Amino acid sequence: MIIGNNHVILKFKDGRHMNKNLISKRIRIARSMQEPKMDQKDLLAKLQVEGINISQSMLSKIENGKRPVSDIELKAFAKVLGVNIYWLLGETDSLDKNL
Repeated sequence: MIIGNNHVILKFKDGRHMNKNLISKRIRIARSMQEPKMDQKDLLAKLQVEGINISQSMLSKIENGKRPVSDIELKAFAKVLGVNIYWLLGETDSLDKNL
């Protein structure tokens, strides 16, 4: 285990890292479902409007499962991507935001 920058990183002896969030794949899917397709810069701009300021490298780490996502970030991702929080978490296949 490596502790740094207020993050705990679980590292296996063979160099693999444990996925640190459940929403990485779903964020990429939700971006690609937007019309027009939303790139990372568009997503970052929309997150900033919601008060979430993260860098493009941090977003890349989130989308690759290498950075955890806070509850506040999770809520903002769902809002700007127009999806259900439970869908982002993989708990449902329904995109209905009203669940």
